[in-house]
Amino acid sequence: MGEGLIRFYHTKIKREWKMAFAVAFFCGLLIHIYKFTNTLPGHDSLFNVYSSQNMAKSGRWFLAIACGFSSYFDLPWINGLFSLFWIAVTAVLIVDLFRMENPVLIFLTGGFLASFPAVTQTFYFEFTADGYMMAMALAALGVRCSVIGEGRKSRLFLAFVSIVLCCGIYQAYLSFALVLALCYFMTELLENQRTAKEYLHWARNQILLYGFAMAAYYVIWKLAMLVQGIQPAPYLGVAAVGRITLGTLMNAAREMVRAFVSVFAVWNFMEKGLTVYTVLNMLFLLLCVGTLITAMVKSRLFCRRLQCGLFLLSAVAIPFAALIWLFASPGVQYTTRMEQSVCLLYILTAFLLERWVKPAYSSLAALFLSVIILHNGITANLFYQYVHRCYERSYAIGVEIATRIH
Repeated sequence: MGEGLIRFYHTKIKREWKMAFAVAFFCGLLIHIYKFTNTLPGHDSLFNVYSSQNMAKSGRWFLAIACGFSSYFDLPWINGLFSLFWIAVTAVLIVDLFRMENPVLIFLTGGFLASFPAVTQTFYFEFTADGYMMAMALAALGVRCSVIGEGRKSRLFLAFVSIVLCCGIYQAYLSFALVLALCYFMTELLENQRTAKEYLHWARNQILLYGFAMAAYYVIWKLAMLVQGIQPAPYLGVAAVGRITLGTLMNAAREMVRAFVSVFAVWNFMEKGLTVYTVLNMLFLLLCVGTLITAMVKSRLFCRRLQCGLFLLSAVAIPFAALIWLFASPGVQYTTRMEQSVCLLYILTAFLLERWVKPAYSSLAALFLSVIILHNGITANLFYQYVHRCYERSYAIGVEIATRIH
């Protein structure tokens, strides 16, 4: 049996998959090991030293099963390793989806997935982080199983189940699937290897896939609450899902712009000044737009009206997809841990640079993107250090209060 597994590993597992898994796992370990090997509890951690993670009232009816693969205890090292495993699986799926072969591109993919600020904040809630990272992997699996030209019903059914379970763990990772699908579609439009009919057929199937998946997710959620005799939680607008008016849609659109900008800028830098994070991300946005324009010109996308229109529509749809739940409930508030889908823009830019830009320029851009990954890692450790100091200060105050009482 052991020899069979070794043979399978060497013959069936592609070199690019192995590289993607290793890069994402060990980059994540280097960046987040401080959190995994120290006790850095937050407010929610105090209530989740042990918890079944039954969050059906918040729409996360599959979270208990997802977290059950590790344990229901807050075990930083164990939960951290399980989380890194699912991040690495996500990297493998994305590398396979885009058919990446360049080691530099694979490194950037794993690096951004493991270092993005959304992952860092998720590890602040590490008692449930492994479940959330599983949701991200399921989102990527759903996209990978529903590529253009995929006609096998088993694959499409697997995509459907993956999206349903992804939302059943944490609804925010629906955005990861949507943005990944849009990024994939944009690369396919640039390559122009399909007919217009195939592109439209895929777009229609995606609408049906996500529509039926959301309907199934909603029905299962209602059944789970009915069986348990509970009501939807008021937390972050969960109880108000579906109560949409024209006014709430307009407010959601304004909030979408603000939230999307805040991903790249920590605060209003005109008022409070620039940070390294903001400067790097402003430069990245310029790089991203320049790369998209270059790819469109070199692929002669402007000469194909339908494909060009679909490409521009997909690009415009990315912010909406990344923050889609703002349009589902007037009370939804996006936090950093809900914005992991935005890291796919960095991966898309790296992919297009490698495909459509001259090697000298793409290598320089890859170095710049590596600097962003490095800075994300440094920022993560600064965050963990602050959490550690807050914990020690709170602990010291608690001891002093107890001493005075005695």
